[in-house]
Amino acid sequence: DDSFQAYAGVGINVDGDGVQPYLTILGVRPDGPAHAAGIKSRDRILAIDEEGCPEIAKVRGEAGRDVTLTLQSPGAEPKDVTLTRTQFNTGFNYRLAFRLETHPHVGYFFLGENSFEEGSSSADVLTELAERGVKSHQKTLEGLILDLRYGSGGSVDAFNTFLGHFIASGVRP
Repeated sequence: DDSFQAYAGVGINVDGDGVQPYLTILGVRPDGPAHAAGIKSRDRILAIDEEGCPEIAKVRGEAGRDVTLTLQSPGAEPKDVTLTRTQFNTGFNYRLAFRLETHPHVGYFFLGENSFEEGSSSADVLTELAERGVKSHQKTLEGLILDLRYGSGGSVDAFNTFLGHFIASGVRP
């Protein structure tokens, strides 16, 4: 599910070499049905709609339609999980910020692929995250989880500007 075009899927990024009879989940979008169902990185997809030798193309389909994945977490028995495909307008090339429900004083900031392009609005997302807490009478942020797992591209200057939000003395290239 990692292309840069609109698609309907469950919000996963997978790896498969075509030799092994499974796909390994590398990442799960925090805004997708796979995350809501508790699917994790390192889970394996053994079958899709009861068909073995899974291909990621079979996970995609029409938004609103169900797909059943036979999954196996490390050390666990296989289980079937039925998910409803949802529309995504981007692959992992996006930003997402929210406060943790269980710890509202901690923010989570996901930076997807190419998040450090010139003119990126990371500062705007951070400001919005802080303001959400003020509007809902939550504490100010005491911690921030920066999820950079997919932050694979962009300019050095944009990345340095982003880091400057966290390092008082600034960042030198």
